[in-house]
Amino acid sequence: DGSLSRVEADQPPNNHKAGNLDTIAELATENAESATVWFSPSGVTLAFNDRSRANLVFMDSDPLKQLKEWKTNRPQLTQQQLTQCLKTTFCDSLATAGELVAILSRVKFTSGASIDTSISHGKASLGKEIVGEVTGTKAIPEYVTFMPPIFANPCLQKLRRGIECAIIPDAETGTFRVVPLPGQIENAVEWAVNEVGEVLRNRLKDSEVPVMSGTP
Repeated sequence: DGSLSRVEADQPPNNHKAGNLDTIAELATENAESATVWFSPSGVTLAFNDRSRANLVFMDSDPLKQLKEWKTNRPQLTQQQLTQCLKTTFCDSLATAGELVAILSRVKFTSGASIDTSISHGKASLGKEIVGEVTGTKAIPEYVTFMPPIFANPCLQKLRRGIECAIIPDAETGTFRVVPLPGQIENAVEWAVNEVGEVLRNRLKDSEVPVMSGTP
């Protein structure tokens, strides 16, 4: 009818970026009556005061990113590429890997004419008359367990979980494949996420703030 009415918009919601779990817990305690904490593989979200949020986003650690890439693409790694990666990306994730770097550094690939058709770890028939062999001072382990931090967030560096991988040498190409076994990465991430949830439940049990698995 051509008349005017004044409407005031609601205040925009607060969207905080939390730096650690302590910040999430403190905000949740301050707003206990309206707060709910959610945790998932993507991070932690505190929902409070109807539309306000505080988020802590989980970031994959470099070793976990590398393992995911190896699982997806299964690249052929030269001896130099693999040992350099172990010395850098995985430098603090080899506590359960024994002398893996030293063993791989001494590996020698050889090939030649032979009628040997046996197949074993590090030795495989490459045709009717060609055989390739991988040798070293110590046997190459068939499996190795890395112990990487799951997340790159500084406040979550203590969350480490063993991820078992198969080491597959290829004498024909002189390369290696490192392949995480099925379910290993997923189980490690789920364990780490649940550990975060348990920490938050312990921190917030007195304030009775709900801590839920999932996203709001």
